[in-house]
Amino acid sequence: MSNPSNLPQPSESRDELSNDDNWSRRNLNRVAGVTLMVISVLMIALMMHHPTAGGHDMHSFLEGIESIQTLNVIVHGGALIILLLLGSCMSALSSSLGTSSATVRLGAVFYAAGLLNMFAAATVSGFLVPGFAGTLAGATSEQLTAGGQILHLLREINRTCDEFGVLGMSAGIFWWSLRMCLQNQARFVGILGVIAGAGGVVGLFSGHLGATLHGVLGFVLVQGVWNVLVGVGLIRNWWNASLADSPQSMIRQAETS
Repeated sequence: MSNPSNLPQPSESRDELSNDDNWSRRNLNRVAGVTLMVISVLMIALMMHHPTAGGHDMHSFLEGIESIQTLNVIVHGGALIILLLLGSCMSALSSSLGTSSATVRLGAVFYAAGLLNMFAAATVSGFLVPGFAGTLAGATSEQLTAGGQILHLLREINRTCDEFGVLGMSAGIFWWSLRMCLQNQARFVGILGVIAGAGGVVGLFSGHLGATLHGVLGFVLVQGVWNVLVGVGLIRNWWNASLADSPQSMIRQAETS
C-alpha cells in the first residue's frame, strides 16, 4: 500500500494545474500577438493595392470591373480572412485585459460589431458588385439603366457598412484602451488607443474620415500601428488579467487569505 505522505497533496496538484494553465495562456497570447502583427501589416498592404473601377458611362464601368476582377478577389478575399483572424486575436486581448471589466466587455461588443460591418462591406465590394456586374454583359440600354440603379444601391450598402465598421472598431479600441490606461504597464498603448479610437469616431462624424479609399486606408494605418503595439504586449505579457482571474489562481488566493 502506498504511503499517504508520498501522494500529491491537493494544493500541490492545483499549483501544477495553475502553472500549466498559465503556460498555456501565455503561449496562446504569444501566438495571437505574432498573428496580430503579421495580419496588420498584410491588411495595410492589401488596402494600398485596393482596386478601383471608374468610367464615364455604364459600359466603361463594367469594363473596368472586368479588368480588375482577379485583383479584386485577391484583395477582398484576403481582407475577409484577415478580419476573421483579427477577431480571434482581439478575443485574446479581451481575455488578457480581464472580461470582468465593463470597459473590456464594451470594447469587445463594439469591435465585434465593427468587424461584422467590415466583413459585409468587403463581401459586397469584392464579390456582390463584380458578380452582378458580370450579369449585365450584353444587356440592353433599359437593363443597363436598371442595373445601374442596383449597383448604386450596392455601393451605398458598401459605404454604410464601411462607416459602421470604422465606428464600431474605433469605439472598441477606445474602450479597450481606457482599460489599459488604468493599468501600470504599457500605459502608452492605452493612451495611443484612446486618441486613435476617439479620433476615428470624431473624424467619421465630422466628415473628415468618410468611406473613401483614402479615408479607410488612413484608418487602417492608424489601427495597424496600435495593433502592432498590442501584438508586442500580448507577446511580452503586458496584460495578464486572464492569468490572475483563472479558476486556479482564485483558488490559490482563497487558500492564502
